[in-house]
Amino acid sequence: MKRLLALFLSVLMVLSLAACSQPAENGSDAQAPASDAAPAEDGQAPAQDSGDPIRFAVVGAMTGDSANTGIQQEWGVKLAVQEINDAGGINGRMLEYEVFDDQLIPNQAVICAEKIVADGNFDFVVSPISSGCTLASNPMFESAGLPVISATNTADHLTEQGFKNFLRICPTAGANLVQLVELAVDTYGVKAPAIFYTTAEVDTSSFETCVELLKEKGIEVVASAAVEAETEKDYNSHIANFKDAGADAIFCFSEYAPSALFVKQQYALGYDVQQFSLSGTCNPQFIEIAGKEASEGFITMSAFDATNPREQVQEFVKKYQELSDIVPGEWGAGGYDTVYVAAEAFKAGATKENMIEWLRENCNYQGVTGMISFDEKGDNPSAKALILQVKDGQYTVVE
Repeated sequence: MKRLLALFLSVLMVLSLAACSQPAENGSDAQAPASDAAPAEDGQAPAQDSGDPIRFAVVGAMTGDSANTGIQQEWGVKLAVQEINDAGGINGRMLEYEVFDDQLIPNQAVICAEKIVADGNFDFVVSPISSGCTLASNPMFESAGLPVISATNTADHLTEQGFKNFLRICPTAGANLVQLVELAVDTYGVKAPAIFYTTAEVDTSSFETCVELLKEKGIEVVASAAVEAETEKDYNSHIANFKDAGADAIFCFSEYAPSALFVKQQYALGYDVQQFSLSGTCNPQFIEIAGKEASEGFITMSAFDATNPREQVQEFVKKYQELSDIVPGEWGAGGYDTVYVAAEAFKAGATKENMIEWLRENCNYQGVTGMISFDEKGDNPSAKALILQVKDGQYTVVE
């Protein structure tokens, strides 16, 4: 009996670990890059005589409702790796990476972290897309001495944890919310907002911060709804409650799929008030799910603007589209910049052991998402999000 139990537990562990890499239905039109076992021309160069490869792990949602975010991130990573390797690598060393699918679920992110740490041969990690996944998995990376760089983790308290191995290139949700609330109240004259958000850690934090920022402006939230994104898809009762409460605007805090469903259902019910959101909804999939008419006028934020005329940005957009057949959002641009930031450290002779310290003290990199440097906490003081609005089925920068 004990042998049978042990066998069952062993099989269960194998299946759990496999969840980090097994394909599944993801509900996204975007296609992930080729397998991580691909040859050099696909971004996975073999070790060269001039030195051992620099290996890194990429964690993100490759399956599930938010798969588009992880897929975009990997295309950005892949493009950066191709460019660096084609130029001879870093001091003769080629870059190699392996992708781990956390499905945007914190406990899956922990399983992925266990697998990465157990490998023992990675030099750094491109963090999970979700702040909640990073918060759950980073203690394991820190204990193993693995540097972690994030392109998209906006939760303010991530850099309040005292992590010594963590940096992020993106602006924080708190800074973004200050911009968003000022726009809503000072420009749009919002007086009675409602808030729709998911139970994900970062969305709950955004809800709490937004309530406080609105209070500072003398504005009370008239209604709110917290939903479990994995299981709740019908938001009609929440929309009815918002309407009955007299809400004149709605803040939506989630990744693209839940907010898109909410906006679609709101439009179907004929409830026409302005919506405001953060960067999780700045994704072409949001417009596709919600519909062109329902999403018209929706306001969101992003750390990247694909229409920016700067030469570096347009060259990146062109190459990214040629490689992936999709327009890059902040996940793709962020993944791309993250690899180049890490490359700056290795180029200067940094190692896994002192990479974070080197970047904190020396990084001053102009990326496609903007200027990147780091303070003592690991935040990028130069990071600033753009405000965008959906117009005729496209995201347009609000001047």
